[in-house]
Amino acid sequence: YMDVVTYTGTGASNSISSLGFSPDLVWIKNRGGATDHAIYDTTRGTQAQLSSNTLGSSITSSTGLTAFGSNGFTIGTSSLVNTSGTQYVAWAWDEAPIAGMDIVSYTGNGANRTISHGLGVSPKMMIVKNTSSTSDWGVYHSNLTSASYYIYLSSTNGENIATTMWNGTAPTSSVFSVGTSANVNANNDNYIAY
Repeated sequence: YMDVVTYTGTGASNSISSLGFSPDLVWIKNRGGATDHAIYDTTRGTQAQLSSNTLGSSITSSTGLTAFGSNGFTIGTSSLVNTSGTQYVAWAWDEAPIAGMDIVSYTGNGANRTISHGLGVSPKMMIVKNTSSTSDWGVYHSNLTSASYYIYLSSTNGENIATTMWNGTAPTSSVFSVGTSANVNANNDNYIAY
């Protein structure tokens, strides 16, 4: 359900096929250079790229991850995923309740609300990103002080408190709560939650 693979970039289309499952989320990082992370998932599609170290919205990259395969993925020529001779690491997950992994997309409405997920158990951790606008990566974790606390994936700060992130409510086996923060629920913006 989860695996890590390292590979050397070729500078040409390259198939990474050693996972043993079809990944639904792939997170790639250049191991030797100061480049952005590159995150792809099957819910948003192969050309929709996010970078966890930036606040930027989703971009279209036709040369990043170009296909999800039955036991891996294919990458194009983007320097974020495949510069010739460069070392990369890719973390890959299978979206499955038994694996404890779900990918949820939703459109914000600007009001406190719940969002359905398919895990069947309460998630211990959630990472949410506004894919339409510049925003922080909001992170919920069950070991933070309470459900009113959050951290930002793209920040070095410790935990913060505000009910506007998770509406002060811990997730359940079927839903998670979002508040009015633009980082998790701006009206008409699109979001992805892992």
